[in-house]
Amino acid sequence: MDNSPLSQYLPAVHETTGDQQTSWLPQPDDRFAVTLCGVSVDAETRCAHWTGPSDVIALRFGCCEVFSPCYRCHLAVVAHAQTTQLLSSVRSPNDRNDLCHTENGECQPPHEEKIRSQVDPWPAERLDDPAVLCGVCRTTLSARTYLDTGVMCPICGAAFNPGCRQHHALYFETDVECSQS
Repeated sequence: MDNSPLSQYLPAVHETTGDQQTSWLPQPDDRFAVTLCGVSVDAETRCAHWTGPSDVIALRFGCCEVFSPCYRCHLAVVAHAQTTQLLSSVRSPNDRNDLCHTENGECQPPHEEKIRSQVDPWPAERLDDPAVLCGVCRTTLSARTYLDTGVMCPICGAAFNPGCRQHHALYFETDVECSQS
């Protein structure tokens, strides 16, 4: 019986459309030096869910050490237990990409508790470990460096989506308050 961490994931599959690729573990996207999986990921880590010019990071999840462009990609292609059930329970016809603020003004995506029950953010005790990939220069940054600089890559100067800070709790265990940029 295979008790390795990879035994819980989907079989290796790649779907390629143009310069976008969807990949599942145990065979991640081979265009990147890190273990990266996602849905319709382009060469700079934009995905099916986030396609803007500054959507150029991938984040490493504490539950499996895998990088994904966003939590939706992670839930879709890194098959943790009950992921399929979770995806159907958190999606609604009114879901939008800009999940930074709920109607009551809270700074979190709807259903954050359900999502957090299936993915583990990068642990606070590992904030100095590589946890963020710049899709432009392919540099891996520590979570602390990313959280400190946040709006651009300190290596190549590529702009990062400032809205990502609105829901950082899905990605990082920190005490940083949500700032509305």
